[in-house]
Amino acid sequence: MPASPLPSGEYEVFLSFRGPDVRNTFADHLYTFLSRSKIRTFRDNKELHKGEEISPGLLRAIGESKIYIPILTEQYASSKWCLKELAKMVECWKQEKGHLILPIFFFVEPREVGHQEGTYKQAFERHSQNYNPKLVEEWKEALQVVSKMKGWHVMQSDGQTGGATIDQVLSEVELHLKSIYTLMTDELVGIDTHVEEIMKLLNLEADNPKVVGIHGMGGIGKTTLSKAVYNKISTQFDRCCFLKMYETH
Repeated sequence: MPASPLPSGEYEVFLSFRGPDVRNTFADHLYTFLSRSKIRTFRDNKELHKGEEISPGLLRAIGESKIYIPILTEQYASSKWCLKELAKMVECWKQEKGHLILPIFFFVEPREVGHQEGTYKQAFERHSQNYNPKLVEEWKEALQVVSKMKGWHVMQSDGQTGGATIDQVLSEVELHLKSIYTLMTDELVGIDTHVEEIMKLLNLEADNPKVVGIHGMGGIGKTTLSKAVYNKISTQFDRCCFLKMYETH
């Protein structure tokens, strides 16, 4: 499966993993199942890893995503990029409501992750020699925070694909996204009726594309209504983008 391009529009889920560990096994299966369920998922592209800093593309994808799924493998901490991504996820999680981190401990114990034991200890011994102490502490703190979160522990007996775990992850993601969109659409009284009226006008099953304009005085909920329609239909398309238009004088 080809790697994801630079972010375009909004993502709902951000996957973080060390490529050599699970890219062609567990991560690939999880990405496939999420995509089949029309969940817009960002899967890291190795081409975005250039230089020492996280690229604007990655920062944007992390900021836009509502759910973060770090797949913590035995060698996850050996990758500075994985640690940078995780630190950014924790930062967003702390600063903004609505973000959710769902860690998957893949063939590794949460204790090893949080206390930096085993391969994690070895990785940080190397990092301590090569990176700023403050940065290294940020990485350690991010691992400690995530290790205490509710997630899934995939054992070797579950196999490389972890089918049962993927089903559980998918159910949790769908449930959380549904709750987010329910809260968003509740902002406007009687929005369901308005949404259905616009859906009839759009008539997506027809072959001819249409443009529907929503107009009215400021503050009556035009943007909220537009967003509700966008959330309802965006999963039916490969690429979507919600653009807010501002009047200029």
